[in-house]
Amino acid sequence: MTELTKAELIVMRCIWELGDGASKIEIENQIESRFHKGWRPTTVSTFLSHLREKGYVDFTRKGRDCCYTSLISEKVYQEAQMKEMFEFWGKRNVGTTLASFFEEQGMDVESAEKVKEMIDELDF
Repeated sequence: MTELTKAELIVMRCIWELGDGASKIEIENQIESRFHKGWRPTTVSTFLSHLREKGYVDFTRKGRDCCYTSLISEKVYQEAQMKEMFEFWGKRNVGTTLASFFEEQGMDVESAEKVKEMIDELDF
């Protein structure tokens, strides 16, 4: 999976949040409201073009507008990023890495229960 720049990831996050068929204007508005970026329309177009070249999005024309669809789901992207991180840091550091993440981000009861269920299902 081709790596994304931080800016490209922001655009992808907006497409995932808006859902398939998001227009460029909707994406621009989401970037501004969610990430407080004052990017020009041409800048957003450039990032969308890069994402298309990398195989992350495609578009369809509706009149003069383009509607964008993600070709890689957020879940698939997250899984690939996690796999890459653990391959780099090594599997022996999984516990330490997860503990650091949970300490930094916090965890609600529902998430904690899900993690506990996953641990209980592991075969050692």
